[in-house]
Amino acid sequence: MATDQIRAQIQDAWNEELEHQTFAGLIRSQLARQAESTVATMSYEERERMTQAIVESWHAQLEQVPDLIDAVAEAAARALVYDAVAPILDIAESYFFQADDLLADSLGLLGLMDDMYLSLSLLHSVSEQYRSVTGHPLLDVDLAPSVLSVRSLFQGRRLAALDGAIESALCRPGMLASVKALHALKKPLAVKDWEPGVMPLGNDDDAREPATV
Repeated sequence: MATDQIRAQIQDAWNEELEHQTFAGLIRSQLARQAESTVATMSYEERERMTQAIVESWHAQLEQVPDLIDAVAEAAARALVYDAVAPILDIAESYFFQADDLLADSLGLLGLMDDMYLSLSLLHSVSEQYRSVTGHPLLDVDLAPSVLSVRSLFQGRRLAALDGAIESALCRPGMLASVKALHALKKPLAVKDWEPGVMPLGNDDDAREPATV
């Protein structure tokens, strides 16, 4: 497993964000445009607090991705079906290390949002396909809100390219057979302290999707 390398990559991306604020800058510009289009505008200080809250929320969600990959691997190993899930986990990990992925990793935190979307989408798809085989999901947490949350960052060709990469990964030879081979795992995995889709922004729904790439 390469999850420790992913964690190190996430930490490097966070350090990059703290120094250059690429993601924060995108969010600031979006919030400013939203403020201009509303009668009740936010002050600069309010927009800045919201910007920081959004960035920190995405960072927290991104940090959960390697934990989820590890959790699936550990459950599969305990159930003696690791060989069946290994190809799926390899794909979920590998996108983090592609030099030519959709968003350059040099963009810091923003540059890992596509990696997060692809990995969470794969894990969610596998869990739901497993439900169709066994009657219960592989994970006892619903990743759908997190997938939809990060999906909202993308639009147009970028979103189409990511969805195409996910579909291609799920259609690889032997992938569906691998999922069906998980029948030996009789109960879903408990993942603690995971809150999918958390955005600590109060009730302001208009601020939940401030950035698109």
